[in-house]
Amino acid sequence: MSNPFLQIWNKHAKTAGEPPEITNETNTNYFGYFQNKHRDQWIFVYDRGEKTGELRGGDIGWSKSRVVQDGKVREQDLDDDEAAWLMAAWKAATFPDVLP
Repeated sequence: MSNPFLQIWNKHAKTAGEPPEITNETNTNYFGYFQNKHRDQWIFVYDRGEKTGELRGGDIGWSKSRVVQDGKVREQDLDDDEAAWLMAAWKAATFPDVLP
């Protein structure tokens, strides 16, 4: 296997916990990353096999995940930029021609 080509550094305080370790070794998940102008970081993971999505962020504590359905998350307030990114990531992950 080749070396990683993308590394993203945690910009949150230690109180946010350790960010999740993300890898694409299985090739079954879609991953999205967003950082807003305040340096809030979000990670979206869509499991193509299970057809489920989750959102994690440093501001809510990296160990907590929020369920994403139809490109939206109900348990978390997102600003307009974050919500637009999440919807775009959802559409990319669930596009009919996306390979499993």
